[in-house]
Amino acid sequence: MLGIPHEIAAIIATKAVVVATVEMGHDPNRAAGALLLELPGLPDRLRAGHANVFWLNHQRKRSETGWSHLERLAEKLGTSANEIWDANRPDVTTPRLERAAS
Repeated sequence: MLGIPHEIAAIIATKAVVVATVEMGHDPNRAAGALLLELPGLPDRLRAGHANVFWLNHQRKRSETGWSHLERLAEKLGTSANEIWDANRPDVTTPRLERAAS
């Protein structure tokens, strides 16, 4: 609909509010969820006297490594990732359960 000139013209002429979902993979649950996430505060973002079009594009993103996240944090804090790691490295050794003497 938003790729058809006649439809866009009608939206503009009627000053409609359109909420479109893209990249949802034909999944109505994802589309409904994206809409529910946007609804709070939506009226505050409307431009009075204009057609309003909202594109909801909640893409599934690949995860990032924890280290890359730590590097961004270090840059923000003005230090290195290694310094943060050394100062906060958790002790993740797992104690062994000893076999009970029989």
